[in-house]
Amino acid sequence: MFGLARENLIDGVFLYGTAEEIRSQYPNAKTLGIVFTPSVLGAELYLWAHGRGDVEIHRLFNKALQLTSGVTIKTTSGCCSVTYPDRSIPAGGPGFRIP
Repeated sequence: MFGLARENLIDGVFLYGTAEEIRSQYPNAKTLGIVFTPSVLGAELYLWAHGRGDVEIHRLFNKALQLTSGVTIKTTSGCCSVTYPDRSIPAGGPGFRIP
């Protein structure tokens, strides 16, 4: 996280720790984790890396945006979004939903 912040790919203010530590800032957090905000530069790089440099940056968190890749990315089940609690891995559980 520190490296991503140093390269301005995420905002310099981020939080990680136990569920109790996360809940001190985000009362709806259910588990331990990492909370961060992507920077405009980070969002742009992410979209370009997915071959979607045509997408406006503010659409990155649009549920309808489909980012597909031939690369399999292993994810951790139960990732939790403090902003979008209806998204999850696996779908229906707490966290993000990967389309």
